[in-house]
Amino acid sequence: MTSLVAYSVLFKSMFAYDGVINNALMFLHIIDSPIGWISDPFWAKVLIILAITWRWTGYNMVFYLAALQNIDQSIYESARIDGVPPWARFLYLTIPMLKPVILFTTVISTIGTLQLFDEVYNITLGGPPTRPSRCRSISTT
Repeated sequence: MTSLVAYSVLFKSMFAYDGVINNALMFLHIIDSPIGWISDPFWAKVLIILAITWRWTGYNMVFYLAALQNIDQSIYESARIDGVPPWARFLYLTIPMLKPVILFTTVISTIGTLQLFDEVYNITLGGPPTRPSRCRSISTT
């Protein structure tokens, strides 16, 4: 398991203004100038979404793999003999049998995402600078 700080630092360096991602995108002529992944509010949100997705994908896949291995193969075999197409087997057999795992991973990932602090702080130092507010301060004097 990679610690939150270690992978946050890795993402921060990969998505830096002169990082690997910007260099690769410019080399492939996908972008003309580097993207401010950390300094721009929109791209910082995209970066956090990518980091969180990367963090939870492997963790959740372990549960899905274990659940898929626990499904009895005779169910699939009887469906195949009855002429059920592969897409229907997946939709009407696999997904309903994975419902408990889908619920579990959804709840655990949601709780983990609501506890989000380390990634945002380590990648963007609390968030990218935002535009100044247009509201005037009200003086009490």
